[in-house]
Amino acid sequence: MIYIGIDPGLDGALAAITPTGLSVFDTPTYRDGKGKRRYKIATMAESLYGLTRGDKVLATIEAVHAMPGQGVTSMFSMGYGLGLWHALLVVYGIVYCPVSPQLWKKSFGLDRDKDKSRAHAEVYFPGTDFFGRKKDHGRAEAALIAAYGQNQATSS
Repeated sequence: MIYIGIDPGLDGALAAITPTGLSVFDTPTYRDGKGKRRYKIATMAESLYGLTRGDKVLATIEAVHAMPGQGVTSMFSMGYGLGLWHALLVVYGIVYCPVSPQLWKKSFGLDRDKDKSRAHAEVYFPGTDFFGRKKDHGRAEAALIAAYGQNQATSS
């Protein structure tokens, strides 16, 4: 069984817990002609496709939503990314469950602090080298979302 976790933002990631270990992929992006970051959809699809062959797959995706004080542009981008990941999961026939950030973070004793998520992921996945930089918070959260999905699936 493969357990996928997705942090859907531009700074997010896709993580997969496989029988051989943990794999992590930063959300693929590029800069358009105006310098704005955009989702690289074909590469997102390739990342998922590579995980769908052979084993059964269960994905857990962070169910993000608009919050007071966040900019309209960033919220549109986050919602767009969430929709892209949902569509790709459906296209590849991957069963998935959305989970609120509050719920999966609470299960690990975490809060909104992204550095705490990185530190927890380093302990939860010892011997990996995915979470060492401050900007690796998306990787850490995707990996923990995958672990949350795995824990939920194996405890029921």
